Amino acid sequence: MVTLLEDENARTCVYFICQAEDAEHAREQAMDMYPQGKITNILKSPKPGDTVWWNDPDEDMASGHYQVSVVDSDSGDIEYPGTMVLIKNRHGSTAEVPASELEEEHDVEHLANDVRDSESSDGCGGDYTIVKRSCLIALLDQLQVAKLSQKANALAATQQALSQSMEYAEKLAGFVQHVAALNLWGYDKDDGNPYQECEDPDEGHSDSHNCLMELIEQARRL
Repeated sequence: MVTLLEDENARTCVYFICQAEDAEHAREQAMDMYPQGKITNILKSPKPGDTVWWNDPDEDMASGHYQVSVVDSDSGDIEYPGTMVLIKNRHGSTAEVPASELEEEHDVEHLANDVRDSESSDGCGGDYTIVKRSCLIALLDQLQVAKLSQKANALAATQQALSQSMEYAEKLAGFVQHVAALNLWGYDKDDGNPYQECEDPDEGHSDSHNCLMELIEQARRL
């Protein structure tokens, strides 16, 4: 659903509902229909679980991000601007609102611009200013979510590094155990007595050399 003003002199919005592949496709269709139009919002028909922004017409008292619970239409899509949508915020508060009051989820940049654009110093003294409460709260929420997401990503990277380190340590331990399990021959202990772990092989030095070369290759593959 595309919301737009028909021309620069228009005071009320019109709503253009279309089938589109993406937002740009919807924009093209709307501008074909209203060549002088000024688009103010493009809303992809939300599904249950999607996050949307609700513009509360009651002085923005409850404006903010909400999760869609139900789109009340036979098709489950927005069929006209008055299609009712049941939404719920993170505090559990619910509202049933027309689709015309909804927008796509606002990202941090969008919210920061909303806060800046809502700023007013009317009636304020000193360094104080006034901003729209709903925009400020939503911005703080998004910043908190972004911070938690960064921490989660850092933790995931740390866990992956630890997992790789443990896997490598297991390979090293296996290699050491493999080497330690080899039999010694023709070699004396610290007390001067020879090891008697096996009989001297027929091709002792050649076999030992080949074994050593194989161990070096295995070590280099670790």
